[in-house]
Amino acid sequence: MSFFGFFLKLIRKIPAFIGWIVLVFFLVSAVVLGSLSHYIYHNRNNLPDIEPFIKFEPPAIGEAYDSRGQVIVGLAKEYRRINRYSDLPPVVVQAVLSAEDKRFFGHHGVDYLALLQAAAYSGLDSAAATGKTWEKGNYTVKLRYSHGGSTLDQQLVKLYFQTGKTDSLWKKLDKIRLAVWLNEEMEKRYGPKAKEEIFARFVSFVYLGNGRYGFDAGAEHFFGKRISDFGPNDVDKAAFLAGLVRHPFPSKNQRMEKYANRRNEVLEQMAENGFVGQNTLKELTKKEVVLAGKTPKTIAPSAVSDMLEELNDVGFTDMQMFEGKVSVHTSIDLKIQEIANRALEGGLKTYEERHPEAKDKIQGAVIVLRNSDAGILAEVGGRPVYNSRNLAYTDFNRAKHARRQPGSAFKPVVYLSAFRNGFTLQDTVMDILIYVAMGGKRPPHKIGNYDEKYKGAITARQALAESRNAAAIWLTYRNGGVKEVMETARLLGINSTLEPYITTSIGASIMSLVELANAFRAIASGLYGQPYLIERVEDRNGEILFYRKHEPVSLQISENALMEIREGLRSNVRLPNGTAHALAASDFPIPVGGKTGTTNDFRDALFVGFTYDVDGITIAVWIGFDDYSQLASRETGARAALPVFKEIMLGVYGQNLIGPAPEFPDNIEKSIDDYLNQDIIKISNPQ
Repeated sequence: MSFFGFFLKLIRKIPAFIGWIVLVFFLVSAVVLGSLSHYIYHNRNNLPDIEPFIKFEPPAIGEAYDSRGQVIVGLAKEYRRINRYSDLPPVVVQAVLSAEDKRFFGHHGVDYLALLQAAAYSGLDSAAATGKTWEKGNYTVKLRYSHGGSTLDQQLVKLYFQTGKTDSLWKKLDKIRLAVWLNEEMEKRYGPKAKEEIFARFVSFVYLGNGRYGFDAGAEHFFGKRISDFGPNDVDKAAFLAGLVRHPFPSKNQRMEKYANRRNEVLEQMAENGFVGQNTLKELTKKEVVLAGKTPKTIAPSAVSDMLEELNDVGFTDMQMFEGKVSVHTSIDLKIQEIANRALEGGLKTYEERHPEAKDKIQGAVIVLRNSDAGILAEVGGRPVYNSRNLAYTDFNRAKHARRQPGSAFKPVVYLSAFRNGFTLQDTVMDILIYVAMGGKRPPHKIGNYDEKYKGAITARQALAESRNAAAIWLTYRNGGVKEVMETARLLGINSTLEPYITTSIGASIMSLVELANAFRAIASGLYGQPYLIERVEDRNGEILFYRKHEPVSLQISENALMEIREGLRSNVRLPNGTAHALAASDFPIPVGGKTGTTNDFRDALFVGFTYDVDGITIAVWIGFDDYSQLASRETGARAALPVFKEIMLGVYGQNLIGPAPEFPDNIEKSIDDYLNQDIIKISNPQ
């Protein structure tokens, strides 16, 4: 007998009205099921655009790299890393499948068996959530968390295509329809790899908590390692991350115990699926969840802030960086950056030991430039830890944005200006009492020296080495006035507005530490350039969008004049009465030239120095208070800032980070030797 005949015979045995009800029920059910089937498998109206999903370019992490390819910082509005399926270790795939959709690779968006199970267990969800057990004789029944009837495909559809928090019946049906459609479209594009592509998008898109999206960013944040580095010994970590899909960390009022329990549930499901052995399961479920400690986002925060500004200058926006659309390769060397951080902090702590009242108030900044092209190798815009808080890239960058007087560190510009007019180190300058007109009804200003003495006629070499203020003013008057000095400063790359007053010659005008450092770099190399950080910009596929061309541009200053000032700054180190003579000690074998700087009333202490020519580097150090308080008597550039410079130089060349230290030319060293042998040096207290 056919099924239809059996059905009619059954209908005849029941009352007519009930039979009609049953018949109508079956007919309505058939129509409903048919309509649902048609809607899910055939209706392709009002579909979202699949192309963005295919390209899969959601906001990710925009990374900046140093010159060695090390990550300086990752910036994002959504901290996400995009993974390919091939990036995912087996333990991660197994954990996700066990926690969310164990038959994922066997269906096309709908798991009907899971739907039936979800319906059967829907009344037991609350008991399962508590892990409640019942014992009857020799049997124990334990209800565990059920991952419901939604497939991984459907979850991804909800995350990517659907908006809003409501999940009405119609929206659930549409989610199933979109999941089936998604599988169809992905199979058209990727064939047998379609499910792998869907899986990779899921683990890259899902939110795991603490601002981290995707398993890779989650693994890095919670465990301090990339997901591709997970191995067989990381099963518990993979299970923990898989458990966060349904309960991102930290859920409100949830203790770590809850997350440990959820991890254990995933581990048990992995054991049921044959991914974990029973003995291993027992060991892993007893393990404590240990998360990675918080670490500073970067050891070069000031360089990051500078880089974001520069990104706009080369035609991009910082939002492109925060959305992960571009990555930036910089001139920064994190090894040099670490040395600079440590040296500055050490120098400031030494100052605090001399002046305990300044603890947690004294500040500083450092800039390290590559002589050949002004690339920034390290940038410290403030002490790395200040008031018990790590320096952030959003904090004030004292290296670039602070405008302070350079003091005597500006004097090399004065001497170079004179050398441009034919003056030499051997020529005589007058270190004599000078009064400067102040304008209006104000009395003239007396130009004094650090030692409050005047030496009369001395060589330019001695005047520069001893940093004689009166001699610098005399030399300015003698060689065309302050306008000539200002012009020389412009040729060296100083862009700040300099005051057209004679006191500019002894460092009374304000400028940034970066500008001052760049002027010394230009002197050392003979090349014009502006400090920069960005070498190139790439899109997320590695295509180069911007590349900095390095085309050396010679200074519009004669080589003879440059050689004179280089020798003068080298003399400042080698002469016994030079303000930087501490750098001639046996414990500092690196040949350098440089100049100290100390402003009025000891409000700023600076040292700027360099190793020779294009293969060298230039380092500038500033020590002071943000509120312009006095450092204290005798806290000069030589005492407060020079030791920081010394430690950085020793670290950079001691670790051979940029090659051997270049030697000064023999003619410069011999000229200084000859001067020392004349035995005409008058010893004075260094400034």
